[in-house]
Amino acid sequence: MEKDNLISHIIQIAGEKYPVRLTKAESQLASEIEQEVNQKIKDFQLKFMVKSKQDILAMLLLTYAFDARLVQDTAIVDHANSRIESLLQTFASLEEE
Repeated sequence: MEKDNLISHIIQIAGEKYPVRLTKAESQLASEIEQEVNQKIKDFQLKFMVKSKQDILAMLLLTYAFDARLVQDTAIVDHANSRIESLLQTFASLEEE
């Protein structure tokens, strides 16, 4: 992130405002994330009838942590599969010789 190109941005989550400094591209992404997080908070409030913001934010954090881990694990598995496939092709070409 280039310090010269940063702009001030306010992110509001669960009624609380958080000032941040971002690039223009990050600012757009931050707005999208802000909307997504606030919508999930509303969904959790309705679905689980939870009033505590702390409980809802903890549930939201756990949801994102699980999602991130699944994506990471999938990427690791995909990488491992491509390496295995490459090794199998190498072995197959050696057997042909």
